[in-house]
Amino acid sequence: MRVCAAKEKYRAGQRNRQIGRVLLRVVTFVLAVVVVPATILSGCGGGGEGGGAGGSQAPFTVAAESSVSGTQGSGLLLPVDLTRHPGFTDTVTVTLDNPPAGMVADTIVFSGETASALLPITVTHQAALRNHSLNVIGKSGSASHMVPVTLSVGAAQPMAQQKIVEALQAGKLDYGTSLLYRAYALFGDRRLPSEYQGPSLEEDNLLFDEIRQALGTFSSNMQARLQPFIVRPADPASVWNVTTPTAPGAAMLREAPQFGNVLAIAPPAQCPLNQAGGWASKRSAAHPVRVWAKCHGVLEYDAKSQELIDQALAVLDKIYEPMTKWMGPPLLDQDGGDDAIDFYILGSSDYVFRRNKEFLAVAMGVTYSDSPEEDNSSSGFVILQRDLANTPSFHSTIIHEFFHVLQTRHNDKYQSHRIASGVDVFEKHWFVEASATWAEAHFDLTLKPWVDGRAAYFAVHTLFEDPFQISSKGLNAVGIVGTNASGISADLHPYSAYIWPHFVEQEKKDKEATFMGQIWVGLEAVTTFEQADDVIDSVYSFADNFKTFALRNLNQEYVPGDPLPKTERYVSLDPDQFPDGVGPKFLPENGLGSLKADLENSYPLELDTLSARYVRLLALDQKIQKVEFDFSQLQPAGFTDVQALVSTTTGWVSKPLDLGSGKTTFCFDTGPTTTEVRGSFDDIRLVVANHAKREKVSGALVVRPQSKPCTPVWTGRFVQRATVLDYTFTAEATFEFDDTAPQVPGTIPYRLRSGNYSYTSPASDTGGCIDRARAGGPMRPGWDPNIGGSTGAALTIYTTTRPYKFFLIGKTVVDGTQTPCVGKESRLYAPEFTWGLVLPGQNGVLEDVVSDDGNTIQGSRDISNGGIGYHLAWQFTKSGE
Repeated sequence: MRVCAAKEKYRAGQRNRQIGRVLLRVVTFVLAVVVVPATILSGCGGGGEGGGAGGSQAPFTVAAESSVSGTQGSGLLLPVDLTRHPGFTDTVTVTLDNPPAGMVADTIVFSGETASALLPITVTHQAALRNHSLNVIGKSGSASHMVPVTLSVGAAQPMAQQKIVEALQAGKLDYGTSLLYRAYALFGDRRLPSEYQGPSLEEDNLLFDEIRQALGTFSSNMQARLQPFIVRPADPASVWNVTTPTAPGAAMLREAPQFGNVLAIAPPAQCPLNQAGGWASKRSAAHPVRVWAKCHGVLEYDAKSQELIDQALAVLDKIYEPMTKWMGPPLLDQDGGDDAIDFYILGSSDYVFRRNKEFLAVAMGVTYSDSPEEDNSSSGFVILQRDLANTPSFHSTIIHEFFHVLQTRHNDKYQSHRIASGVDVFEKHWFVEASATWAEAHFDLTLKPWVDGRAAYFAVHTLFEDPFQISSKGLNAVGIVGTNASGISADLHPYSAYIWPHFVEQEKKDKEATFMGQIWVGLEAVTTFEQADDVIDSVYSFADNFKTFALRNLNQEYVPGDPLPKTERYVSLDPDQFPDGVGPKFLPENGLGSLKADLENSYPLELDTLSARYVRLLALDQKIQKVEFDFSQLQPAGFTDVQALVSTTTGWVSKPLDLGSGKTTFCFDTGPTTTEVRGSFDDIRLVVANHAKREKVSGALVVRPQSKPCTPVWTGRFVQRATVLDYTFTAEATFEFDDTAPQVPGTIPYRLRSGNYSYTSPASDTGGCIDRARAGGPMRPGWDPNIGGSTGAALTIYTTTRPYKFFLIGKTVVDGTQTPCVGKESRLYAPEFTWGLVLPGQNGVLEDVVSDDGNTIQGSRDISNGGIGYHLAWQFTKSGE
């Protein structure tokens, strides 16, 4: 049958049955979607053809499925076909044109005779729940062609594995059946009961270890049902081998001849012409790796298989020595026909039929541990999905899975534990997937260029965006299959934890990643997760460095001021691929907390091991004069580190502030916050981190904004001297915060607490006789014209400008004596002697400033009023109670 006719029949059958599960091993999600794989079907068009940029002028056309669906936190593979005009052979790239918020697309590279491929699309948890109009665009040089696609986004759904494990825990399933159902979910087997159907994990490597370890404890019937899922793909007993192609839409798949013991002999390097069901394989001439591909007897398909064998070998030859330099070589194979590590290429479009049932390749890559097994070590083999062979995810997946093989060489035994004695639910240590995912980003960067382009962003760094930045899980949270009702699988978090070794690589400036080899050598003897965490900690201390890691996860520019310059952000390690500007979630839940004077705020915090919480607070209420942060309720003590980025009206403070773990106070009357002074702020971002590997921290962050300043006492001297009349008034005074004054935004009022004044005046000179006046004594706060020394005085600090400005004014009842030229000494009584920075008849102009640190008022000035000159001088210092 012609391939195009088979394609149409295949697609029609798929639509009628509403199946077609494909999963993406590249981002923060995995999800079943109704999309028809198109890899083996070429040159037939499909979907609507649009004009768009370039339109008919382009020497090619792009076609795609016109309508697809996905859910938040998922991935899907969109079938795309390319039709070249006669004589056009240039490379064409295909992706989404300006995808909406919450969506990211990989790039397909069409080269040679490739005409069909799958475009990976990420749907994050930020994508809106609605139908989205997308445009798939193909480009080659200046030419382009665009086709519209509608993507319907639904709410996140529980994983199939989650439903299965919950049923196991509830006693509805026995352990053997739960393993079988997990295998059905992973392989897309329709025998999975409907109540357990749903999106599948992208990798469930733990499943195969569990089956192997427990197989002998099950009945012979259950063993026979599980065995096809754990043997090698080329084994005649494997689910990957075709025996009876009876299902609808499978006409191009013919019954396979039996190749005998394919595990003992290597098959030919090329598929036999028009012969389905066999295998072709080729071993690298330079390294102990072999790549296999299944034969279908379809010329175009088998030719592509041979191309993929060579493509995969080229990747393996490129990565083998760099990846084994510090990790060491793999433990060579025992059961694959020779000692090479085997990679099997299979397609999600390859429905495999056994016992009149269908099986489907689901995961982008899966690594199985296998013989030989020595102490904690084992060898392994890999299954690769061919559907992404035209994208950068192909080489990145090979890197990821080969790293798993290298891991098993060091320790294949510690990686999973039962969650409790007698409970058949297992958890997986975080560093297994974290380090393999890190390897994708690291080697994608250090071994560039790649024929199919860079892969670090789509294959790895989107994990940092989602789920890491939106998760409250600790860095070392284990992966447990199915515990999260939100639809975000608990098993996905360890992938996103790759950001810790990415951080370590950046901090240690270790371009060759020697630290990773040190870690895995250290892991060789461990038997528990706690021991494994201790080894990772010993290479780069969590206690010393986790707070820097938590701060770096703010991951954006803060200007002006630049407390997190580009050189101190992840993007500096990988400028082309890392998503700079994607920050974490902030508390309160709306991401914005506005403080009000004299209103205490309490924010409950639960910090998992090796986790952080981020709090954003605004202090725009101009009545606020002091803010106290109390972290002492976060217990147990000794594990919490708190840092802050602070913004004032002049910009961001140039360095993060370390706030400790007890109480700290920001005093607004000391001027704007600086690296040395904790003063006023408009915006503060708190990074509260728990650096403990085993202790969770909980409690409340308490914030107490107050209208009373921190240090409400100013002590000093004011001198006012008339240069013509030659009098001098001196006030030695102490001012305290005036809590009875009207609270005017942007001002801090102070009143006279106590003081002393002195007054001298050679009042006149008549015929050689000089009148003299002298007065002095204690200042008495409050105004009463009948009491000597009675003083009304006010000092006001204005905080709306930087630096702060101030105004000082006073009036004192001067009580003393005067000696005239004639007669006796008499009482001097001047009830309203005004002093201060503004004299009677002058307009008040605020031109006097407080020192930058907010603690000193000092200055002098000569002024004139009504023809009389005055010299003013002052010096006051602020101090605490």
